[in-house]
Amino acid sequence: MGYTILYDKRLVQLSDGRYFFMLQLGESNVKERINGRYYPQKKWTVLKDEKSQKMFFTMGELQYQIFRRIADSINEDGSTMLAYGKGQFFETPNDLRRFFTTGLKNAVTVEQLEEAKNGLYVGCRKEGFSDEMKMLIEGEEELLSTVADMQEKLGDGVYIGFNNRNLNALHIKGQFKELYKQTAQWYTISGMLIREGDEPKKVYFRRRSNKRLLVTEDLSEAKPFATEEEAQKCMDSFPELKDNIDFYIEEQTEEIMMKRRVYIKNQKEMEQE
Repeated sequence: MGYTILYDKRLVQLSDGRYFFMLQLGESNVKERINGRYYPQKKWTVLKDEKSQKMFFTMGELQYQIFRRIADSINEDGSTMLAYGKGQFFETPNDLRRFFTTGLKNAVTVEQLEEAKNGLYVGCRKEGFSDEMKMLIEGEEELLSTVADMQEKLGDGVYIGFNNRNLNALHIKGQFKELYKQTAQWYTISGMLIREGDEPKKVYFRRRSNKRLLVTEDLSEAKPFATEEEAQKCMDSFPELKDNIDFYIEEQTEEIMMKRRVYIKNQKEMEQE
């Protein structure tokens, strides 16, 4: 008797913030012929709600669909009926959960898939594994319209697939996003600079350069910190200085526009901050 093998997964994000989750799976006792040779079956298909036939989800909805998939795969003895290789089963539901959740970390777009020459198609499968219809698509807009059109005309059985048995490499770079927030409560690392023969003067930490600290007498040039904890963490990492500066954390109440630089890996969860 055969069993289902989960080989790979891929999270795809749409421009409206929804996702669809692709799974590469196959049956252990089914082989497919490629260039005259037989290989274990591997097919890409979208994770969907079988009751509503929904394929595009918010992140919360997708996590719920994954939870349901895991729950449906648990045997009475607590083991799972899904495998990750020939004769290699996920031993516990938690192992199966990790397979899915690691796939939720890095989303790609339809455009990025196509740039890497990973073609998408929309198909309809009514009975068994024979395709009644398969339409190649180009771009996110065509994907959405084709899925909606086929579901309206054909009902159940519509799915999304990849042309490639094994996806081409995706070299996806994250990006830095600058976030701004106006605030009247922020913190600086302040200090009194004391040098022999000079009057003590107040300075503010500005930035680090290798193992040196650069300070300024101008508050507008000081490095701002959103919280006292952030300032303390930065101050704890200071190297020893030749100059005698007694640093301390000081709260500021002058209104400024705080800027943060956040590294984002193809996800939009930071956009509303």
